[in-house]
Formats: sequence, C-alpha cells, structure tokens
Amino acid sequence: MSSEVSPPYSSVVKRVERIPALDGLRGLAVVAVVVFHAWPRTVSGGWVGVSVFFTLSGYFITGIIIREHLVGDATPLDFWRRRGRRLLPAALLTLVGVVAGTAIVDVDSLREVTRDAFAALVYVHNWRAASAEGGYEAIFDTTLQPLAHMWSLSIEEQVYILWPPLLLLFGVRRALLGGLVVVVIATVLWWGSADSYFATPVRFGEVLTGAALAAWVAGGRRMWIPRSAALAAAAVLIWWTVTLEESSSLVFGGALPVIAVCSAVVVASIVGGGPTGPLEWRPMVWLGTRSYAIYLFHWPLLVLIEVPAVVALALTAALAEVSYRLVEMPIRTGKLMRHPFTTLATATVVVGALGSVVLWTAPKPASDEVVAAATAAALEEVSEAPSTTQPPPATSIDPAGTSTAPLESTSTTTVAPVTTTELVDTRIPLPPRPTVLVLGDSTGVALEPALQGWVDRLGGVLVSASEIACSPLFTSELLDVWSTVGVVEGDATVGVFEWFEGCRVTPEQGTDLVLVVDHGAVMFDHYNKLTQQWTSILDPVVRTTLSGAYEGLVADAAAAGALLVFLTPPQPYSGLEIAQHASADPARRVAYLDLVDALASLYDDVELLEVGSFIEADPDRYPRSDDLHLDSDVGAVNVVVDLVAPAFRIEEVS
Repeated sequence: MSSEVSPPYSSVVKRVERIPALDGLRGLAVVAVVVFHAWPRTVSGGWVGVSVFFTLSGYFITGIIIREHLVGDATPLDFWRRRGRRLLPAALLTLVGVVAGTAIVDVDSLREVTRDAFAALVYVHNWRAASAEGGYEAIFDTTLQPLAHMWSLSIEEQVYILWPPLLLLFGVRRALLGGLVVVVIATVLWWGSADSYFATPVRFGEVLTGAALAAWVAGGRRMWIPRSAALAAAAVLIWWTVTLEESSSLVFGGALPVIAVCSAVVVASIVGGGPTGPLEWRPMVWLGTRSYAIYLFHWPLLVLIEVPAVVALALTAALAEVSYRLVEMPIRTGKLMRHPFTTLATATVVVGALGSVVLWTAPKPASDEVVAAATAAALEEVSEAPSTTQPPPATSIDPAGTSTAPLESTSTTTVAPVTTTELVDTRIPLPPRPTVLVLGDSTGVALEPALQGWVDRLGGVLVSASEIACSPLFTSELLDVWSTVGVVEGDATVGVFEWFEGCRVTPEQGTDLVLVVDHGAVMFDHYNKLTQQWTSILDPVVRTTLSGAYEGLVADAAAAGALLVFLTPPQPYSGLEIAQHASADPARRVAYLDLVDALASLYDDVELLEVGSFIEADPDRYPRSDDLHLDSDVGAVNVVVDLVAPAFRIEEVS
C-alpha cells in the first residue's frame, strides 16, 4: 500500500451519504441513451449519456477505493467481489437470454451473436467492436446485433479490474498522473479515428475526470461550483445530447474530453450542494437506481422482438424492476446466495461452456467458395435443362458442400431479364473468358461470391472492387466534400466511414465488363462537409454530383474498352428505416433509376439490367433477410442464375 494513505485521506469517513441527485443524473443519462437507441433521429446525440456514465463510474469507484481501501482495511479482492455481485447477475441473464432469443428469431445470426456474447463475457467487446467497420452507429444496422451495446460495459469492467490496483500500488496522485499520460498519448494516437470511440485508453479519460473529482472530494477540500458554471456545463451536455451525432468528426477530434469536464462540473455542483432541479424527482431517482438493468435489457428487446419501440421500453422498465428487486439486490445483500462470489464465478464458467456448445452446433454460413461453386453448378444444371419460361428451382446451399435442394417459389417471373432493349434475343455480348470488374457498395459485396461462380464457369476473371459503404460519390476528387455513410459487416448503412483515399477504382485496360451494384448508396443519406448536413439522392445537388461521378465512370470504362452495366436496385423493405441515415422511401429508388436510365440513353456502351423489380416480386426466391442485401446463400445465387447470366452471351471466336 502506498504511503499516501496519510493526509489528505486519513480523515475520510468510510461511508458517505447517498446523494439522490446523482442517481437522478444516472437516470437522465440512461434515458438519453435509450431514446437515442429507440428513436435515433429524435435525439441524435443520446450516446453522450454513456460518457456521463463513464465519468460517474470514475467518481464512484475511486471514492470507494480511497475510503475503504486506502483508508480502510479492505482489499482489492473485496472490491472485485462486490463488483461481481453488483454486475454479474443481470449481465449473465442478459447474455443467456439474448443467445436463446437469437436462436428463436434468427438462427442464422446465432454464431455471430454468440461470439459477441463471449466478447462481453470476458470484457473485450469494445475491442471486437473496434475491429469492425462503421463506428458506434453500426448498432442501427439491420443485421441482428442484440449485444452491440455491451462495448461500454466491457470498458467499465476493464477499468474495475485495472484501476484499483494502480491506486493502491502507486497512490492517488501518481495514479492520476499516470492515467493522464496514458489518456493524452492515446488521444494523440487515435485522434480523428472512429476507433477512438471504443478504445479503452481514450475513453478512460472520461473515467479519469471523475476519478480526479473523487480524489478532490475525498481530500476534504471545499467543493463549490458557481451556479453559472454548472448551468453552462449542463447546457453543453443537453445541447450535444440533442444534436451531436456520433458520426461527427468533432466526436473523434476533442468532444469527449469536453463532455467529461462538463459531466464532472455537474457532478461537482451536485456534491457541493448546488441546485439539482429535476434530478431529485422520484421517477429520475428510480431510473438511476435501475439504470444498469435498463441499459442491459433495452437494446436486446428493441432488436429481438417485433413490437413498437414504446412497448419494448415499457417491457424494459418492468423487467428492470423485477431484476432489481428479485435478482440484483438480493444477491448484493447476500439474501439470495450464501456464497455469491463462488456461485457467480461458477455461473460465468457454465455460461462460457454453454456458449462453446452453441458455437459448435450453430449453423455455419456458407463460405464465398461454396457460394461460387453452387452458382456454377446451378448454371450448369440450367444450361442442360429444357428451355422454359419458368425460373429453375431455387438453390439452397449446405455450408459443408454444394448440394442444391429446391425451394418452393410462387413466382411466375420469366428467366430472361429485362434490358434496355427489352429483347431476350439481343443479349449483351461478352468476349470469351471475360474480365469482369464489380463496382459497388455492400450490396455488391453480397453479390460477388455468386458472380464469381458465373465468371468461373465462363473461364474468366472477376475483379472484386466493391467496398462496404462505398458510395459512387467517394472518388478521390470528391472526398473533400462528401463523407461516407457507413455500412457494417455487410449490412445496412448507418455510420460514417472516413475514406482517406477514394474507394472507387478505375477500370484497367483489358476489362471487358464493369458491373455496377450501388443499391445501398441509393437509399442512404450522404454527409456534405461544406454544408455540414445530411442529404439524399432526392436533393438536386446530390443527383447532379452523382450523375457527374457516373459520367466519369462511363469515360473510364470507355477508355478501358469495357462495357458498363448497371444492375438496378430493388425497393428495400420498410425495416430499413431503423437506420439513422437510411430511408426506404420509394422516391429515392425512382430518382436513381431515372438517373442511370438517362445515362444508358446517352451512351452506347451503357446498359441497364433490370433485376430490381424481379427481386421485389419474389422475396421467397430472392430473400433479403436484412431488408437490403441479397442473402448470399440463396438470393444472390438465384439472381445470378435467373437474371444476370441469361442477360449475356459469349461471342463466337471467328
């Protein structure tokens, strides 16, 4: 133990009176987060509530360590036991419930959700989130991510593990100074990077601010914050909660320290007896005391059950009350378990073992190689079958092989797609063994494995150049104006990617065909850096810029001697509205179709392949489980077999 146990901390009492207004502040913070998750367009900066939680956590745990460990005779093991009793019961219930719920509602997502559960169980979920693309707003993906919110709890757990020993080993002053050095270095290293949002060394700055405040209070120093300063700090927090989107570059460029300081000023004002306003109201205090369970439960309920958000949140409040009264408090007080720490440690091991069983037995997604092979096999089967006006049986893929089990389809769609000529006998010519370049966003990424199977069967080469979140506007020339609207892990676009180089490639000499699959970019907003506003394809400025970008692509394709073919987008399902910067408004699709149809009318080497209406007409044959992307193991294969491949013919060599 450090020699710093002597003054100024030796006179600190071991117990302090609970301050209801601090519970109220926690309640207000969790309300901001919950509303942000339920209605992201309403409170676009609700994520600020998490930052407030970090500062409060730093204040509380540092105060506990000083009072009960530096001054008292408690050990770090005592601290970790109490933290375990406080945090593990509701967290384990959440992890088990989410994995079980996922198995019921979307078994295909079970493996990824279970991996998220493991990451949360061992407190590294934030680093798993940082390794994915898209930033915090990725949680609004249409993909199933019921544990996406666990990143913040992982950071807190890492702090709970590391911070107490550092305080005890080095003393408060040296620990605070060392923490400050770490935060400054981390902030410099991660400056401007979206990964900073999940990086523990960066987010520790918010915790450290609360810790410094706790050290000041524990030293018996006078705590007085001018009313004007407290109101100004609260105003900043409220304003940014309403307006500061997580995608803003300000978040990764200095906002987090400002939020931490403002949070500390508000906490200091409350501790010093300043005005508390509504923070002492009973509903706010109730929310604060149940904030942990509310945070744990609300996001899985919003994601896993198909009910209006207000119903999911009402259920969250009810479950939080049940958890608080029947699980959390009885275990914390020792009434429910005789040996809570041992029991909870055993339960954690059991949950991990069950997760391993789930990972071992859960359905495995088909690999790209399997999808490609299945597409080639299906095309071979179609080529040998008698001519028909009905689509061939849909292809279903066994991840372990390439079996083709027919799926029932109610569609009466003909095999032949509609091109700009609307004539099957004028199919688009390709040379033998063509080189095909695929340009697109995440919808192109989803289609590429099936396209690979088609090109393989032709004996050609497929050049994969689709990028998640890669809008046609994100050429190197336009990056000074337009920011990327993000897509994460192959799903709907929501967050902001900051491309440092253009993600659109230029067709090289020898390219025979450029396929453009920009279905996601049609439906998502783009961020204009000059006006600092989100805008969509319905805006004339976006349409004009997009048209210019495509005209540049037409010129590049012509220079390479390549034919340019646009695969038209289907109308996304209404579920796409969950994304913060997305819309399933049919007008967006119409605007895009008008734009590319005008290009096809102007240029001889530009064609439209109308796949969108066929995909819309038969969701069973061309499923899009996430509302936007074709399922690669069924939908993408069937689109290529039914609609893409039949639109082309290989020219005979003279």
